[in-house]
Amino acid sequence: IGADEVTEFTLYLRVPYWSRGISLKLNGEALDATADENGYIALSREWKSGDEIELEFGMEVIFEQTNEKVTANVGYVALRRGPLVYCAEYPDNTFIPSRAYIDMNSTPELVAIESLDNQSDPYGVRDMYAIKMGAFIQGFESDTPVEMTFIPFYARLNRGRYPMQVFVAKERLEDKPIQSYAIPSASFTFSTDSIYSMNDGDKRLKTRWTSYAGANLQRNPWVQYDFDSE
Repeated sequence: IGADEVTEFTLYLRVPYWSRGISLKLNGEALDATADENGYIALSREWKSGDEIELEFGMEVIFEQTNEKVTANVGYVALRRGPLVYCAEYPDNTFIPSRAYIDMNSTPELVAIESLDNQSDPYGVRDMYAIKMGAFIQGFESDTPVEMTFIPFYARLNRGRYPMQVFVAKERLEDKPIQSYAIPSASFTFSTDSIYSMNDGDKRLKTRWTSYAGANLQRNPWVQYDFDSE
């Protein structure tokens, strides 16, 4: 606080909805950090120059679930840390994220990353925290334990067109269609399409695979599924 003289007023500190475990100190002394019904902490006192307020917002990892009426997300969770939603992208994982489910008993670990794509960062915007968690790759007969990496959603799609998952299964899905266990390939994929849309179960046109090549018609085009086991 900077003040020419001792002044009495109320200072309101806004507490965002996404924060958990807030701590508040005034001149090194801990204060009650409970927000009122409007989301504010009210500090009423006589203030003098040099008074120092320390307000720390908790940003632990939260598992978000959508309304049960969003049937496509039943059995799935998304990871959120503070105001940031996270996603799992293929370059950070050696498996297609849609094939995995989270080990809900594992503890999320924060990992600092200076530059996600290992490029220079003159503007200071590429550094971030990734989240690592235990997970399982669902197999047709047995599951494989893995470590799963999540990055902030805003950082997706900066390293090519790869599979990405925001909502990840929180347990083994017994009704998983057989094609979802396969690695797809094709003789040609249109530049704005994705080979992984061939078997991701998403029927929206904007997430599609086609072999469209303009006027350059292909001879004997093919598509293929490869499975890990019989």
